[in-house]
Amino acid sequence: GTTVTLNGTPTVVNSCSDGSTYNATTGCANNAHVMTLLTVRTKATFSPLIHVAGLPNTFNLYGYAQEQVLGL
Repeated sequence: GTTVTLNGTPTVVNSCSDGSTYNATTGCANNAHVMTLLTVRTKATFSPLIHVAGLPNTFNLYGYAQEQVLGL
């Protein structure tokens, strides 16, 4: 049958809206907002139900998503 295995690991990076250095304890200086960048990379291994001669039995499919969120 068709098999899809999905693997993904999100990463989160914080920065300050004014370009200053973010500190995990104190946040941002000068009333700057914390900006969070969430990135997810995925890899799916696809094994089609029908195999065609000359093509591999499985295919790797890759995905990438990134979202920036302005903290309060």
